[in-house]
Amino acid sequence: MNAWLITWEGTTRGITDENKIIAIIGSQRSHSFIEDLVDTITQMSSKTAYEMAYLANRKRKRIQGSKVMNTSSIIFGSNPSIYARQVKDLKITRNPKESTETIVWYEHEEYRRDPDDAYKQKLIESSKKVQVTRHIDTPLLQCRPRSTNIGY
Repeated sequence: MNAWLITWEGTTRGITDENKIIAIIGSQRSHSFIEDLVDTITQMSSKTAYEMAYLANRKRKRIQGSKVMNTSSIIFGSNPSIYARQVKDLKITRNPKESTETIVWYEHEEYRRDPDDAYKQKLIESSKKVQVTRHIDTPLLQCRPRSTNIGY
């Protein structure tokens, strides 16, 4: 299946296969919906109730530090950060004997404008296969990995 995949990213030791994946959302959802969802997850994992209430109607302040990479990916925060992107061929295989599930997906190719020819795109990174194995009984959204605060 093609989907939006939302994960924790960074060098924090607290990010493991058990808690790396935050959400899997249908690919038909809009970029703005995913941006709002990631914004909400970011707020929930790093702000107090007072801070969330203060920032509730201040989107410009809230999303400072977010980085929209292109129409198919978004990054919020820094180490750990929340990375939402469209992936292809996402498959989940469950192994009840070992109480694990393996999630496999392919990241999209990454292109940039060719500096020599503004009308051409240059391949920066080929599509790559990624695999995460986690415990079946662990909910996807858990506490945020321990480390520094998600920065703004």
